[in-house]
Amino acid sequence: MNCELNYIMSWWQALILGIIQGLTEFIPVSSSGHLILTREIVGVGNTYDFMLFDLILHIATLAAIGIVMRKDIAALFRKPFKVALFIIIATIPVVIVGFLLGDIIRVYLFSATYLWIFFLITATILITSEMVEKKLSPKGLAKATINDIKEYWKNKNVWMPLDYKPSEAEMYELEEVPQVDVKNKKEGTESTQGEATPVTAAAKTKKPEYLPDLKLKHALAMGGMQMLAALPGISRSGSTIFGGVVTNGKRKTIAKFSFLMSIPVILGATVLDVLQGIISEEPSFTAANISWYGYVLGAIFSFIAGIFAIKVMLKLISKADFKWFSLYMFTLSIITFFVFFLPYVRG
Repeated sequence: MNCELNYIMSWWQALILGIIQGLTEFIPVSSSGHLILTREIVGVGNTYDFMLFDLILHIATLAAIGIVMRKDIAALFRKPFKVALFIIIATIPVVIVGFLLGDIIRVYLFSATYLWIFFLITATILITSEMVEKKLSPKGLAKATINDIKEYWKNKNVWMPLDYKPSEAEMYELEEVPQVDVKNKKEGTESTQGEATPVTAAAKTKKPEYLPDLKLKHALAMGGMQMLAALPGISRSGSTIFGGVVTNGKRKTIAKFSFLMSIPVILGATVLDVLQGIISEEPSFTAANISWYGYVLGAIFSFIAGIFAIKVMLKLISKADFKWFSLYMFTLSIITFFVFFLPYVRG
């Protein structure tokens, strides 16, 4: 798509877009939908006008997940490679959709006009995930929401800590390693509550299987739901978590696998866009339509916001608390319906 550059992005616009990309890539509210909406608000045009800038933001979010989940990523390359294989399987559906429908989706749906539909779908997916996970009826969900609000006002210091540092036990879904009784410690033994237990050399060195409770059915369901995220406004993380929930996956396992699934998708889309930009000589890819410090600010704040968002989600998933995101997306759906869709219909 060889087109003239219609916009020049200022540093503050780059900063805002970087924060929005980093925050929304990993929490279940749709980064693509929020970027489209933010572009409309700050007045910087569509994604084709800033292809190189968008690529840099996605690389920054990749770096964020690489930093936070570096131990989990390293575990993918150890035998039996089950999780790595499942990631490949889960990625195939969205790759097919991208190749077959990618251009159609970008041309006809990457605008604010139809966002309300996809935001509404995301809201429905999120609230359904919570109801299924917690086995709640609509009435039960309403009661639980009221109780949560009351609890918040009683104790306002309920915000989660963001010091996510996965231990070996947490990574591999094991029981926490017992503390060693120093007084009774002997060479080749570990003890708990004063009782010595033999420890073999193999037990000391052998790593347990990574995410042993992850099943093929979880990967297939999450991969199938990830196809929906090709549509702007439908959350990738929300959709994949829903796929894991309905197949009875463990919360932490679902969250980790959802984040790991995002790596080949973001990386593949970035490489493809780079190749397309070079081959087609897109003005937005080769021209300087934004200052160098705009690129730097966007990348830095996207990286920082991405780290924050990942840590938030890894804490939230333990409670399966998606109703607030659902309420937010439902509200956003109503707003975009009246602000963008109705004026379009009325001409």
